[in-house]
Amino acid sequence: ILKTLSFAFQASGVLVLTSTEVDKTGGSYYGEQGLHYIGANGESSMVPLAKKGPIYSAEWNPDSKDFCVVYGYMPAKATLYNVKCEPIFDFGTGPRNAVHINPHGNILCLAGFGNLRGNLEFWSRKDHKLINKTQASDSTFFQWCPDGEHFVTATTAPRLREGNGYKIWHYLGQQLHSFSAAPKEELWEVSWRPGEFPEKEIRYPTAAELKQKEAAKPAVYRPPNARGKPRTFLSKEDESPAKDAEKQLSKAAAKNKKKREAKTRAREREAEEKKAAEAEKPAEGSPTEAVAPEEVDKKIRNLKKN
Repeated sequence: ILKTLSFAFQASGVLVLTSTEVDKTGGSYYGEQGLHYIGANGESSMVPLAKKGPIYSAEWNPDSKDFCVVYGYMPAKATLYNVKCEPIFDFGTGPRNAVHINPHGNILCLAGFGNLRGNLEFWSRKDHKLINKTQASDSTFFQWCPDGEHFVTATTAPRLREGNGYKIWHYLGQQLHSFSAAPKEELWEVSWRPGEFPEKEIRYPTAAELKQKEAAKPAVYRPPNARGKPRTFLSKEDESPAKDAEKQLSKAAAKNKKKREAKTRAREREAEEKKAAEAEKPAEGSPTEAVAPEEVDKKIRNLKKN
């Protein structure tokens, strides 16, 4: 099945992305993908991929002499090929799913957007050296500026409807400008104004710039006592001896202790109830001894007779 066609800038060839409905190896439920090269002279070849998995991105160099492919299960592999489909350079593996080559063809960017963290790697096309790494989180769009040095990343709708906006960067990692859409507003598209600019020599970060970049990174958390400050919490060693002794009691000992305390409380309650009952009982021969009403009437009649 034909999926996409990617023509070289000078129309000297085309990259054809194909897919099958069934993966004979059983490695994928969605079938298998392949990349083919067809030249303007009629020559054709299949691009050899060194790792199994989906093909995320393929882009031509503006001079149409080579192209780069990002492919394979994560972490994805990136390889630069010539028009004979021979590997020129292997960029290794990493969290990336897109490749973007600047208008001059001297800087190549490997990016990881979508469900990845937005890592950006900038490589020199000529000497195949890593120039810089940075990160543009939550980005859904990338585009080089016509000058070949700056680029824009954006978070746009309908891919993401929250936190829409764009940022302008230099390939050395400096963020030069940013724009955030107002709440409940959406940004749909960002594009550079066309223009022609001369190619400039590639710059690499200086020692001072690398130091500044490291200083801007979030510091690793260290507890207060490791920073020479007093602790703001109690550790296990700071607990009182009584609590330590109580924790050291076994479950059986704690259970027996509770039983003994319950028996002691029961005996004390019985003693209090017995004492209260004895206090309420009247003494023998006391005026408060109870006398039946019949006996009272009989005594009154005997007194009247006398």
